[in-house]
Amino acid sequence: MLGILLSLAAAVTWGIGGVFVRLGAPDLKISTGTFVSLIPSLLLTLVTALAVNFQDFASITLVGILWFGLIGVLNFRLGRHFNYLGIDLLGVSRSSPVIASSPLFAMVMAVTFLGESVNLFIIGGTMLVVAGLVLVVSKE
Repeated sequence: MLGILLSLAAAVTWGIGGVFVRLGAPDLKISTGTFVSLIPSLLLTLVTALAVNFQDFASITLVGILWFGLIGVLNFRLGRHFNYLGIDLLGVSRSSPVIASSPLFAMVMAVTFLGESVNLFIIGGTMLVVAGLVLVVSKE
């Protein structure tokens, strides 16, 4: 149950964040806005990590640093920048469902690189995500 609540909290904050991006976009270029948003994100993440998992810093491995460093570039920086650009160009209500298609790409990558398996429910859900994307990006 806690996992569901935390996931819902993430969805709410992402939704609110999209509205804030749309409100701030007329006043800043998206690349500048992305940079500005990364500063408090980095500071809050650092403080939280040190406060909650300080002892874990002693056991950090180079492999862990490399993988999480890569996700920091892809998600924290590039993903956020592309997210903000999409919101600026499409609006929150059209870009958010497209951004929410990440499970489709996660499933393909997990099967391809991690050897994870899929079942009919995952395939059906993926087809629904694709159908939703077609509806969202199609002309009205």
